[in-house]
Amino acid sequence: METIKKFEVDAGTEGTAVVDMDGLALFSNLPKAADEVVIAAMAAAILGVAERANRELGRGELQRIIIEGDNGRTILTGCGEDALMVTLTPEKTKLGIVLMELGRASKKISESLK
Repeated sequence: METIKKFEVDAGTEGTAVVDMDGLALFSNLPKAADEVVIAAMAAAILGVAERANRELGRGELQRIIIEGDNGRTILTGCGEDALMVTLTPEKTKLGIVLMELGRASKKISESLK
């Protein structure tokens, strides 16, 4: 998917996957060490729990989930109502640039999935 490849270059990411809400990978360009089946299933599960917590806390509509670790970030962002984008970034990547490019890419992906 050209949109994903452009996003990865522009944002400086390490890998990206688009998964449906059932946890099935629609597209994946994750590192070879990552199991896309497991990543897709976990992303859908994390989204479900985060949406419920956000709703219970009265925080409004969930925008994104950012998981930070010693070696980088995992960012989960919705692509419309039917898909989710999972992005891996190195620890030193500028978050603002990633989020800006992620917004553009997720909008294009959402439109292409309609």
